[in-house]
Amino acid sequence: MIYAILGASNQNYLQSKNELKHCHKDVEAWLALIMDKYKLENSKIVLVRDVNHYEFKTKLDVFLSSIPPNEHGVLIYSGHGSRIMYMDDDVIIKEEAIRFLDKNFTESELAYAIDQFLHKDAKLTVILDSCYSGMIDLFKRYDELDDLEHYVKSIKAFQEDENVDSPKGFKKIEHVRLGSSSLHPHLVILAATEGELAYEYDDNERQNGVFTYHAVGLLNEKPSMSLVEMDDYLTSLKPFSPYHNQRPCMKYPETIKSNPLFIF
Repeated sequence: MIYAILGASNQNYLQSKNELKHCHKDVEAWLALIMDKYKLENSKIVLVRDVNHYEFKTKLDVFLSSIPPNEHGVLIYSGHGSRIMYMDDDVIIKEEAIRFLDKNFTESELAYAIDQFLHKDAKLTVILDSCYSGMIDLFKRYDELDDLEHYVKSIKAFQEDENVDSPKGFKKIEHVRLGSSSLHPHLVILAATEGELAYEYDDNERQNGVFTYHAVGLLNEKPSMSLVEMDDYLTSLKPFSPYHNQRPCMKYPETIKSNPLFIF
């Protein structure tokens, strides 16, 4: 049974030329799917719209902390995604992020929140309908938690103030996509695109993001299909024509590959 759901959608980007139309409906579509096909008895559901970085982080921390051991939480985000690039000791560092009304919420911030607030035996499915979302890596292993905390603070200052030096001295250990060595053995990521832009349909019949429309449709037909079956299906798809190179992707531990997306 799904214990808690946090759905966040941003489409009212007042200072952006790339205003989005269907993000709220994306979260609603995922929620309708879960309510219809999976168990939601007494589940805690929190939906937030057009929030800033601080508001989302506050809700996220409470949500992650609320999931008991062996229970299952679902985090859904639809909105803009971003890539942050900067130089660190002559090396180009790239960070993927989800974009809120005031600033980015980076993958390191999200990984840090999961590490800090999610119980090691809790289960979490993360659904991201945003640009570059497949590049967001929550399976990273960090050499020291203090380094990660320092890095998160540094990247916040860096993206808020152009005069602040980029973060330095932070060491990352490359993630293992599958296997028990992953930091969180009960974490599944379902993302709109491997590493390119994500798009919305612009017709009246399909008022969702391209990824949400197809993924929700697939699960409505086959709600019990396993993670690896869904992964194989999504990776076998040709890029959503005419939507350039958008192709969904999934990340999950090998140990739960035979389980359905929302039941493991």
